[in-house]
Amino acid sequence: MKFRSATDMHLTKSDKPVFEFGPSMANGVEIEIISTDSSTGGFSCILHGKKNATFEPHLHLAGCEYLILSGALNYRDEVAPAGDSGYESYGSLHEKTVFPEDTEMLFITHGPILFLDENNEPTEILDSRWIENRIGQEQGQLQTA
Repeated sequence: MKFRSATDMHLTKSDKPVFEFGPSMANGVEIEIISTDSSTGGFSCILHGKKNATFEPHLHLAGCEYLILSGALNYRDEVAPAGDSGYESYGSLHEKTVFPEDTEMLFITHGPILFLDENNEPTEILDSRWIENRIGQEQGQLQTA
């Protein structure tokens, strides 16, 4: 697996890292990295959620955009089917989110996401640094800031 910086214009499917989140973030969800931005902590990716996969409660520390490519997402007590898109503003707080069927979703965030436990205490930060460290682990080397 090879990963290129956000300054490159083209990535082949085999160039994009794909891995699962840790259990404090999500269960049954893979992330396919498109790019990272170390200046903001943001990143773009395709999320692959298996049927009944979940994202743990989280807080958006920057705006983000999404587009449901296939499948669906339970979103704020309603179902967002393929073709739906949206924007989350800074400070948006989400309870556990569920994929009711196998789903692919384009996701672009302009900064970090803070995952929370049942007491709304922080558990992990998902940002470009976390992704770059994970890519480094997959490639056998730890990335640093």
